[in-house]
Amino acid sequence: MKFRCDAHEFSKICSVIKDSATARSTNPYTECLRIRSDGTGELEIAGYNLVTSVTARISAEIEEEGVFVVRSKNLCDVLSRLSADSVSIAVRDGIVCNVDSGRNHYTMTGLKPENFPEVDSFEPTFTIDLEQGKLREMIRGVVGFAAQEDARTAHSGVKFDLEAGRLQLVALDGYRLAVRRDFAGYNGEAMSFIVPSKSLGSLIRLLADDEDIVRVEMSASRISFKAGIYTLRSDLLKGMFMNYERSLPKETKVTARVGTQEILDAVTDASVFIDTADKGPVKISIEGSLMTITSETATGGAVIEMEISTVGEDMTIGFNSRYLKDALNAVDTDEVMIALAGPLSPAVITPPTGDSFLYLVLPVRLNG
Repeated sequence: MKFRCDAHEFSKICSVIKDSATARSTNPYTECLRIRSDGTGELEIAGYNLVTSVTARISAEIEEEGVFVVRSKNLCDVLSRLSADSVSIAVRDGIVCNVDSGRNHYTMTGLKPENFPEVDSFEPTFTIDLEQGKLREMIRGVVGFAAQEDARTAHSGVKFDLEAGRLQLVALDGYRLAVRRDFAGYNGEAMSFIVPSKSLGSLIRLLADDEDIVRVEMSASRISFKAGIYTLRSDLLKGMFMNYERSLPKETKVTARVGTQEILDAVTDASVFIDTADKGPVKISIEGSLMTITSETATGGAVIEMEISTVGEDMTIGFNSRYLKDALNAVDTDEVMIALAGPLSPAVITPPTGDSFLYLVLPVRLNG
């Protein structure tokens, strides 16, 4: 195999795929990229960690068709050091790769291409087009709330619910819950599926923050997202996903309307002494229009006050500061509504109007 292509474009694409679809495991091919040509005048670059695959196609001057597999870190490290506009790559004996660009010349030894796990295609049974920027923002708002401890469970993924005119994404981990909703041009029957959160974390890197289209295709066990030159494919997760609506408090005793950045800054300031060694909670006290956020640790304490607008009774409640900050960082409105049903009931965070998001954070029992 022998070809020449734009060095900067090739470097960028290889780095994106390396970060999105390669991983350390007992299978060395999951740490590799496969580059091949197929007579179309393009190169296909692929990475596959046995759950998520990412492929991209770019134009190249191809002198000899072929395929090679090389460790992604080695190739990306070499490409990042090139200053010339183009790069020439020649492969001999199927595994020895020579890289030439300007005055830079490198030789790398790859792996046998025939053993690279096949990035399987599939016949989709369902297709929908979504705006890249909209889907990217929805995923960003929920993906960090999925369970991390057991990758085999349904709760390690994000649940997609599609119904006429609406897409909803839900993630939870036993301590907090995230829900995002937005319009979708869909008129079919209601359907649900669960995508691994790690695959969606990779997808965020591929989606543009604009109105360009991402095509979503799905079969019974796999899903594909095609955005521009990139295609990400992933296994779907099986299993029961908790009905989150059952965990919502049935009543509200106090509702506070607060500036998002203002309360985020206050919680951050109050948790200045809270670290991984001391996981003490922040205590939130509401008395009329005054919210006081306090913390006490072995190394220090803080008291932060802020004026708010409230409806309901006074209340004191404790939260894990990181979980509360995660929820506030994920919202996209200038103000939020925080509804509390009691000191042992979760906080429900919603927008002042509409239902574009919902975040639920479980409280921490306070001593004394």
